[in-house]
Amino acid sequence: MPFALPFSSDRPTVAGVWACGMLVGLLLAGCTDAPTTAPPLDREAPQVRTLSYAPQRVLLATPDPDANVRVPLNLNITADPGSAPVDRVVFSLLASGSNLGATGRLPDPPEGNTYTLSAQFTLPAVPDQYTLRVFAIGADSLQSNVALGQIRIVPDTTNTP
Repeated sequence: MPFALPFSSDRPTVAGVWACGMLVGLLLAGCTDAPTTAPPLDREAPQVRTLSYAPQRVLLATPDPDANVRVPLNLNITADPGSAPVDRVVFSLLASGSNLGATGRLPDPPEGNTYTLSAQFTLPAVPDQYTLRVFAIGADSLQSNVALGQIRIVPDTTNTP
């Protein structure tokens, strides 16, 4: 049987309107998931500083689009907490003009606030420029500033006669 409103005629009665209003009111009264207070506006985001990394340049003996080169990346960065502790420090190493590269999370430091990464990346053996981005995310989900670096893959011209 289809749902029918509690009206006795084509015109709604006072009792019918009252019953529908009560039903809507009861449905809305169950919605208590809305936050009761706004988050504070004076929260501070974490900050990253003192990015150091190597290499900044990779020399290719013979560029070959069908080959790869292994790039050992050593990275250090300091992440200072904001209003909340630093939850994680993440990085991306992406080729110019494409999404080719790598992303990841730096391991938590054993002590202090200096994060270190030593990793090997396999990249195409063609001249290109990769942008390194490193930033922190606080426990309150605020993102820090972004520290930038570049790694250039270039042909080795030192042995050319």
